[in-house]
Amino acid sequence: MERGVRKTPVTWDSFHEGDVSEFGDRLITKEEIIDFASVYDPQPFHLDEEAAKESLLGTFCASGWHNCTFVTSMLYEAGLIDTETLGFPQIKETRWMKPVCPGYRLRIKQTCLSKTVSEADPSIGTIEFRYDVFNQHNDQLMRMDRILTLPIDSGRA
Repeated sequence: MERGVRKTPVTWDSFHEGDVSEFGDRLITKEEIIDFASVYDPQPFHLDEEAAKESLLGTFCASGWHNCTFVTSMLYEAGLIDTETLGFPQIKETRWMKPVCPGYRLRIKQTCLSKTVSEADPSIGTIEFRYDVFNQHNDQLMRMDRILTLPIDSGRA
């Protein structure tokens, strides 16, 4: 499958409350951590390994905001965000539980928490998803709950 391309479009009807899926195998590199932090979050523990040892975190790691972009890119790569997607209008909660370090391989557990049909436009709906992010050691690194807006299949609208 090409990056982010599915044979069938992703719609509101593609998901059911309680659905759980796991995907991803994203290697995190030191270079990408520094590149992102240099522009968007230039704190010492994202830029310099020695300075990171003396920080509150005690280790060199990716910015929490960078971690959020990993989630989005992994959703895209898994084909769960496509041209039918109408965007994420809300992030309800984000928790950074442990640092994301170079050499970690990330995977995501996605849970469909709830679904709502728009009162203003019944051809679209929202879904609240929980994204739990783990490394190759099964350590939970992050949790993000956010809302995705999707079209509803025409047969159901």
